Amino acid sequence: MHLRDKLSLHEIAKRTGLSRNTLRRWLRAPQEVQVPVYSRPQALGKLSAFTGELEQALQADGHRSKRDRRTAKALFAQIQAVGYVEREASVSSTCLVSVQRNRYSVPCEFAGQRVSTRLYPTRICVVAGGAVVASHERAVNRGQTVYDWQHYIALVQRKPGALRNGAPFADMPAPLKQLKLGLLRHCGGDRIMAQVLAAVPTAGLEAVLVAVELVIESGALSAEHVLNVLARLNACALPETVQTTLQLVDAPRANTGRYDSLRSLNEAPGGAAAVNHA
Repeated sequence: MHLRDKLSLHEIAKRTGLSRNTLRRWLRAPQEVQVPVYSRPQALGKLSAFTGELEQALQADGHRSKRDRRTAKALFAQIQAVGYVEREASVSSTCLVSVQRNRYSVPCEFAGQRVSTRLYPTRICVVAGGAVVASHERAVNRGQTVYDWQHYIALVQRKPGALRNGAPFADMPAPLKQLKLGLLRHCGGDRIMAQVLAAVPTAGLEAVLVAVELVIESGALSAEHVLNVLARLNACALPETVQTTLQLVDAPRANTGRYDSLRSLNEAPGGAAAVNHA
């Protein structure tokens, strides 16, 4: 390029990414120095992850008229709908994280920690330790607080009294709300309700709801009753009974002579007298 196109070393270095000292050394002794190779690594841009989607969109627009083809602004808006905006946030002592002037709940074990929030067009995801720990529908208006009552199950195990005036538990399913109202009328009902909620992470929400509905129908509201019904619902099925009778491999034969032959074998040698069994 320097000898053929008469370009300056500055222009060659700008085009190739090689230093001017390397170019001077190569020009002075080309027979001794290895020819420099441009080895700048290919940098990934912000849109590199959407290359396949953009190529597919351009191929689809190639079969359309110019009036119906999407503009670059429309394609960028389409990519934004697929992607998300990620920011770091701190979880408050009430297990809430602020995103776009709204607050969303996270599991109580992350209180006081730093997490990552991902803002999608229709939902909010909270990531901690490389895993999604909470997901909510994105609030439309500002100043709202979105709860997930299952995030506070571990908290009520330590503080059962939070069930009485706890806003996070206002969105519980109807059977759990009915059981809560019945239990909180009695002394220690908040602890019993906390025991019932503790079964949700292990047994599953659907199984607990079925057990609670059966307990409400029976009228005996207690944690032991709910856990008993839940254990019976999750119990393994008994094995099926055998329909056929046992069959002998060697069936007995009606032969009395076999007894005499066995007795003769058991008699001592030397002409021992036979025993009279008559």
